[in-house]
Amino acid sequence: MKKLSPVGGITLALVILSPLQGQSQNLFESLISDNATKLTGVVAEPFTKVFSTGVTGGIYRSADTHGILGFDIGARVMLVMIPSGESSVFDSADVALFPIPVAQASLGLPMSAELMVRGFAVKYKEADISLLGVGLKKNFKPLIPIPMFPDVAAMISYHRFKGTYTTFDATDVQLAGWGVPVEPNGYSATFDAGNLVQSSHWSFDLIVSKKLSLLLISIQPYVGFGVDRSKMDYEWSIVATNPDVSQLPLNPVTLPQTISSSFAVTTTRMTLGLDVSPFPFVHVFGDYNFGKFPQATAGLAISFR
Repeated sequence: MKKLSPVGGITLALVILSPLQGQSQNLFESLISDNATKLTGVVAEPFTKVFSTGVTGGIYRSADTHGILGFDIGARVMLVMIPSGESSVFDSADVALFPIPVAQASLGLPMSAELMVRGFAVKYKEADISLLGVGLKKNFKPLIPIPMFPDVAAMISYHRFKGTYTTFDATDVQLAGWGVPVEPNGYSATFDAGNLVQSSHWSFDLIVSKKLSLLLISIQPYVGFGVDRSKMDYEWSIVATNPDVSQLPLNPVTLPQTISSSFAVTTTRMTLGLDVSPFPFVHVFGDYNFGKFPQATAGLAISFR
């Protein structure tokens, strides 16, 4: 079982995997080669679900909101766990864990509301990847006149992800989907993945938390229920082949040819978490999401309420 590095985990979600020892192609390039003319749900759907699970996790650590212009800033890592047998793609890659790290900040607004922004942008080997997320949380506790009542909040958030990849060459490419003559050893092909993948993720969460204080230390357990709607668009182009399919005497294929697919999934999650402040303004927190692909979050934040 492999655990990818944080950036490697992100690129896995992109279907852009770092090269494995002993392989001339990385797993992304192999995937494109094997699915040159069509991307099936067997491949794309599990990637969409797993990536959505990571991207939409770790959005909150409390139902409480900052006072006006109060803020916090920090970082967290969402680690998605992929059970054996849930995806043949991940099983064949021998990958069961991958993390998604983000920087995140929040700002208190009037009426017990809070704005959240988070994301990353990085270039990793042949890939350029970026994520931007924004969210709005509203705490309803001030509207509930019951002493010692926990904080109760609703939150809506949106994430946008984009990944691009360079042009690359591959061998043993299967082009059966075009009805061209079968080559015993497949075709050699040049691919352009400059618009590899884009995704959007909407999340709706209900959160309950209760802060318990002892001297300078505070402990805040929290629970949440969320619904996520994610859509991922995949695209690449075949720009050249050998033998050249554009010169076939029968049924020639015009090049370049663009292959694209879109997959949408809706998932739910139940979250249990704990936020601990061992020192003033410092928060260490973690949570666990229950779902088809379980996910855990660990993070650190500096907070001024």
